[in-house]
Amino acid sequence: MFKKISAYLIGLIFFFPIFFLISSAIKPTKDIFAIPPKILFFSIDLKNFQNAFSQINFFPSIIDSFIIAFGSASWTLVIATYSGYYLSRNNFKFKNLFIVSIISTRMMPLVSISIPIYFVLSRLNLLDTYLGLILVHSCINLPLAVLLMKSFYDDIPKQIDENAFIDGAGKFLYYINLFFHLV
Repeated sequence: MFKKISAYLIGLIFFFPIFFLISSAIKPTKDIFAIPPKILFFSIDLKNFQNAFSQINFFPSIIDSFIIAFGSASWTLVIATYSGYYLSRNNFKFKNLFIVSIISTRMMPLVSISIPIYFVLSRLNLLDTYLGLILVHSCINLPLAVLLMKSFYDDIPKQIDENAFIDGAGKFLYYINLFFHLV
């Protein structure tokens, strides 16, 4: 009984931010900022959605976000799959140090690199462009993606590689076949 009650309480704690987000979207402004807060009993008003779709340039912003998200995700995926495969299958000097440096770049605060990124993008004339944002987002997400892909390839037995090479497949052909068979 105690486990069930604690599970429900934890579920409510995790669900509350989602409930608050949805309820704030359909509340009028006076109910959002009311003291004491109106959590359960409030009037429903859809003017917030009307304002979002009519007064603000909503759809161009969504299209911009889609272009940047798709571009950075695809670029990160391409680089991370090849890098993760190489890190998983090949041994080289200072491999562990290289992996630790990848992890340490992920732990670096983004504020510390924002000014150098600004200067690099301004020198390359990529400020306020899709390509500049795609490159920045890709560089931020790349360390985690490389480590995830490395751990993914570590779980695939190396005998599959050896069998493919015996059958005459090169590394690139093997990688392409492996990627498309596992996706």
